[in-house]
Amino acid sequence: MAFFETKNCSITFGGLKALTDINLTLNAGEILGVIGPNGAGKTTFFNLITGVYEPSDGDLFLEGKKLNQLSATERSQMGIARTFQNIRLFAGLTVAEQVQVASLQGFKAGFYESILQTKKYGLKVDEVNKNMAELLGLFDLNHLANTPAIDLSYGDQRRLEIVRALATNPKLLLLDEPAAGMNATEKKTLVSLIQKIHQEFKLTLILIEHDMSVVMSLCPRIVVLDYGVAIAEGSPAEIRSNPKVIEAYLGEVIDA
Repeated sequence: MAFFETKNCSITFGGLKALTDINLTLNAGEILGVIGPNGAGKTTFFNLITGVYEPSDGDLFLEGKKLNQLSATERSQMGIARTFQNIRLFAGLTVAEQVQVASLQGFKAGFYESILQTKKYGLKVDEVNKNMAELLGLFDLNHLANTPAIDLSYGDQRRLEIVRALATNPKLLLLDEPAAGMNATEKKTLVSLIQKIHQEFKLTLILIEHDMSVVMSLCPRIVVLDYGVAIAEGSPAEIRSNPKVIEAYLGEVIDA
């Protein structure tokens, strides 16, 4: 059984078909890259997976369970998390508070536990704070724990978005252009971090990214979208030399 699967998924907005017959199978622990020109349907694909949109046709499955008609919250509780192309942090919260809010999804406490602040409740709070500290440390953000997110540098905000997504304890993590706006050094660090969290958290990852060096470094398999259609799928070597991909997106053969 595939870990994640889409079968003949299409989505239409009025007369515009944003995605057409997307068939994708993803194994547990795999990293998949999704590339294509602006307007190709990449973020729409993420919105389909996370429940922002429902498919006009076709079905989606996570570990054999059909996702159609499940809300974004229900899908998150099943283990799907994402970051956004345009950063969507809570502007009024600190770094620590961002992660604490995300951690609440897995926080189970009864009414009286919460009101009476029982020992059991305190242990749960301690566990949340411990996990938060570990995540912030992994991304070198622990010294900024009490800093409002709005005051962070762009690169730190990008990393915080990934930390917040990880705090929900996902199985499937969707990264929407995580390297956007980063310089070369920050991108190299990001690639190393993604490789590290992939291994440590046993995650399955889908990555949307325009920086081909990032995609080629991280993704053993890549799908290319153009006008909502999957025009190619294969290894980095196959994608970089595919005539359809070169014509639609790359414009030239990309060196390894």
